[in-house]
Amino acid sequence: MVNERINTVAAELASAEGLNLDNHRARQLEPSMVHAADLVLTMSSSQQRNIQDQNPAHSGKVLLFGQWLNDGSGKEIADPYGKSRFVFEQTHYLLTQAATSWKLRL
Repeated sequence: MVNERINTVAAELASAEGLNLDNHRARQLEPSMVHAADLVLTMSSSQQRNIQDQNPAHSGKVLLFGQWLNDGSGKEIADPYGKSRFVFEQTHYLLTQAATSWKLRL
């Protein structure tokens, strides 16, 4: 949803972590973004494959955000869009765990 603001519940959860996403707007991923990035993290394997297929020269830097979850076997993180606050909280928890796992490896 290009140009859309962050979901209210997601903004509240981010704010509780000290993040201000008031100015955040959704953007369409462009090949130039993939090219410029050192690492592209996706929530699902299908997103990962789609980006890799569209950017074959950069496919090695497109990885699953939950790659280090489940004792390193990886985990997809479902999009909570349109779901309940509880689902957003679960997703937030997984995103936090995944970010911590990546932080330890970068």
